[in-house]
Amino acid sequence: MLPVLDFSNTLAELDYLASKGFTAAMLPAVSPPGLPKYNDEAWDPVFARAASLGIVFVLHTGTGLETVVVERGPGAAIINYTNQMNDAQHSAMYLVAGGVLERNPGAKVAFIESGASWLVALAERMDEVSIAHANFVFPKLSRAPSRIIDDQVWASFQHDRACIASAAAGLAGAKNVMWGSDYPHAEGTFPISRRIVDELFDGMDVSDDVRRNILGLNAARLFGIEPAVQTRATAAA
Repeated sequence: MLPVLDFSNTLAELDYLASKGFTAAMLPAVSPPGLPKYNDEAWDPVFARAASLGIVFVLHTGTGLETVVVERGPGAAIINYTNQMNDAQHSAMYLVAGGVLERNPGAKVAFIESGASWLVALAERMDEVSIAHANFVFPKLSRAPSRIIDDQVWASFQHDRACIASAAAGLAGAKNVMWGSDYPHAEGTFPISRRIVDELFDGMDVSDDVRRNILGLNAARLFGIEPAVQTRATAAA
């Protein structure tokens, strides 16, 4: 059993960030060794403080791990990078099922660069399990897991047409998906971001509202940013 942890420094840091006007803070995508897992009520004071300050917790892919290498054999590069999606799914599942988000309904989390379509599958699976195995579910949740996800969980992606299709269909888990360019990383979409965006939506029946939400408005609402187009007319041509 882990010792009771003192999160006073974390709470003080959140207060400091809020005093400077920040609306986001980073938590590791995977709870590191020595810290409680994200299903532990020990996290409640941290999430409660963030909620009261309007600070979103951003969980960036690959963080919290001693190493991102889980395989060195055949296919290792694809396996290691793809596995980071599993890390995000795991932590989202713990935050929802363990009740941390349920007990702190104003808290918001965003999983960054881990893809987003997995969130739809997770929402459906957790709803199914919470009903089929209700006798074994603890803590009891007052909202369906999918509702908690739609209310409190966001996810960003670069190349994930499945989550776009799910958002267009209004499926649970796809309400808060956000496209990001990952500039300036090598695996990002710069300098062909506009072409990539066009290809992502090509041939898909997506309303203008859903497209605008995915490409910016979901993020603007999440982080309290006034949405404005900054691109020069010449660059947009």
